[in-house]
Amino acid sequence: MSAQKPEKIEKPEELIRAEQLSDECKLDEALTLLNNYE
Repeated sequence: MSAQKPEKIEKPEELIRAEQLSDECKLDEALTLLNNYE
């Protein structure tokens, strides 16, 4: 079996922001942002 590289997918700005918030331990804000995104 050969491993396939996943194609690079452009992340929406909301997901990038949520990742930044989670990295800063601002989980409530990240969760709110993701809930609003859905």
